[in-house]
Amino acid sequence: MRAAAGTVAAAAALVAVGAAVATGLGAPPSAADVARGTEQAFATGLHPRELPPGGRPLRWTGERAVVRFRDIPRGPARLEVRLRGHRGQVSVSVDGVIVGVLGPGDHQLDAALPARSRRSCEVQIVAEAFTAGDGRRLGTQLERVALHHHGRAWPSPATVLLFVLPALAVALAALAAGLTALPSLLLAAVASVFQAGLCWPGGIVRSGYAVRLSPLLAGAALACLLFARACGRRRVGAGAWAFPALLLAVLVQGVLATAPHLVVSDAVFHANNLARVARGDWFLTSQTQHTPPIRFPYGVAFYAPLVPLWHAGLEGVALVRAAAALSGVLASAALFWLALPLGAPLAAAATVLWQLLPGTLDVYSYGNLSNVFGQAVTVFFLAWWLRGRRWWTGASLLALGGLAHFSTLVALSVLAVCLVVAERDRARAAAVAAGLLAAALYYARFVPLVLEQLPRLGGAGGMAGGLGEGLARALFAFPRQWGLPALLLAVAGTAAAWPERERRALLACAVSGALLLAAALLSPLEVRYLYALGPALALGGGAGVVRFRPWSLVLLGLQAVLAGRNALEALLSRYRP
Repeated sequence: MRAAAGTVAAAAALVAVGAAVATGLGAPPSAADVARGTEQAFATGLHPRELPPGGRPLRWTGERAVVRFRDIPRGPARLEVRLRGHRGQVSVSVDGVIVGVLGPGDHQLDAALPARSRRSCEVQIVAEAFTAGDGRRLGTQLERVALHHHGRAWPSPATVLLFVLPALAVALAALAAGLTALPSLLLAAVASVFQAGLCWPGGIVRSGYAVRLSPLLAGAALACLLFARACGRRRVGAGAWAFPALLLAVLVQGVLATAPHLVVSDAVFHANNLARVARGDWFLTSQTQHTPPIRFPYGVAFYAPLVPLWHAGLEGVALVRAAAALSGVLASAALFWLALPLGAPLAAAATVLWQLLPGTLDVYSYGNLSNVFGQAVTVFFLAWWLRGRRWWTGASLLALGGLAHFSTLVALSVLAVCLVVAERDRARAAAVAAGLLAAALYYARFVPLVLEQLPRLGGAGGMAGGLGEGLARALFAFPRQWGLPALLLAVAGTAAAWPERERRALLACAVSGALLLAAALLSPLEVRYLYALGPALALGGGAGVVRFRPWSLVLLGLQAVLAGRNALEALLSRYRP
């Protein structure tokens, strides 16, 4: 066993070294480029990213911003700085030495940097700040700060170690979880390729993010091992299935979803909501993009647990993104746990398929972060319905989900009622009633607002082009958000021999989806029901994967290609000019 572990570790380390060398030599010049979304990996001292409608992303600095490059060649280099919007002079210095000054009409600075004795570089941008109408102190708009190296940028031993550490952690953890040598090595290779892919755009491998990413991946491997051990104690042999399934969930919803170069549309909106709740506003509202807009209550359950961390000084955008990512990972673990009695292969297939649904990552990119939390609570509620015993657990989960987001309240309420009708379990029905009552007590504050908007809810849903065109668009959304291979797998899963309780629960999910679709077509009520039903679809698709192997693996592979293409779009081009 020790000999096999040593062989796997050596092979994993070799793959990681290759990934590090390829990334160091092949990655583009290091650039904190706002148009490409890479500035967050290098820069500090910036205001949150702004996404003007129809425009390109922009990022203001404060009075002082710092762009740090690490592991750069010691030879000469050329510094490229592009700024705009400043009203006074802006000085640019490299390691404390001023290399240029830009006036109000100057936008670009190019400076030749001599050979250096160390492999790091700190660019400081100091601007004469002014006060904007919203009270912010603004310096200049950062467009691009790039460092062009002369010669080949071989990675240093420190950077190579950043790749080797998570590869070893994944390989050894996989072995400890019960996987054999070859699958463990393949998982380590996947982790190295994933790490290289995140560090490639904009030369991020030479940023501080690359340093933080390495222990994050290694820690994720350890967390997945602990979960796998817990599953193995519940069902013999389950650990070998749990480890890769949860590892993929961590890579997609934990790491990729929080990558600094994933441009997120509404992250600032959620950070502002968190600040409002932290300052005592516990009854939020928001509005739709209808003309005129519809105003609706906005729950606070997503923000409330983060208030102490906000008061401790953590940055709001990073906080809400990390909280949503953690919610998604925990929900993936809950999905595996609730499906485990049906068999570890089915639980793994369902968890993997959920990560491969385009909509799973899209909500992070679109910034629907409170919906991620609401969906996580929905998965835990479904797990309680199928496996739980204490009524107050279900009631608490239902109330918590209802207060996460108004669309979660609607989707979860409809699902809970459908479950009650399908199951007719008095204890669970009482728990659902208690949970809905608790949520209603919070939303009672908004009764006047709801009554004011109520007449518009019968107004044909705001569907441009009529009901037929709206139905066509809604049906097209199914393969777009879920993927045609996943839909086919879910249909195939209906032929599986489901236990009676699981069969009724999946039927309730399908009926709730149909009811929510009807609500979306017949009223302006907007509920992200496709996203909310993603875990249930994955559960059915997991059964299809297991029942119809090996042919179903072809569909799973096609779904992986679809998900990979969608992830590349989100990471590299979405919300870019």
